[in-house]
Amino acid sequence: MSRGKKSWCVVFLILALWTLGLQAWVAARDAWFPVVEMIDPLLPIGALDSKYSEINSKGIVTIHGWALHPAGVAEARVYIDGKFASRLELRSRRPDVLSAYPNFPGALHSGFRAKVLLAVPLREQYEIRIDIKLHNGRASVLGPWNWTR
Repeated sequence: MSRGKKSWCVVFLILALWTLGLQAWVAARDAWFPVVEMIDPLLPIGALDSKYSEINSKGIVTIHGWALHPAGVAEARVYIDGKFASRLELRSRRPDVLSAYPNFPGALHSGFRAKVLLAVPLREQYEIRIDIKLHNGRASVLGPWNWTR
């Protein structure tokens, strides 16, 4: 092997080892210092329109409602009794919210929804919470709401 090829092999090997070391350092850093989501100081406004009575006999319910925040809602997840249930589909049309908040950005498309399967037999009570990730990278919460039979 020529001297030039050996030099390139050494350079490649050094870069590969450096990359592996960097990946190991990042993994160790994230394990020891987990990323903490910043809670936005402004509370969202919104409502959960779903009711306990909408749960069908198979335990399926459509979680639906609306949420607004000045930073804009980027993602939302529903938690039932503190456990993740589903990601919510965002941007459903809500003309009623627009008429109530005409100057609020995103009011027309503030709706959310998701189908959720609850364990059967149904319990007497559930706690529903919506966790929201905002466009500014921060987090916020809607709820909790208590559903009772």
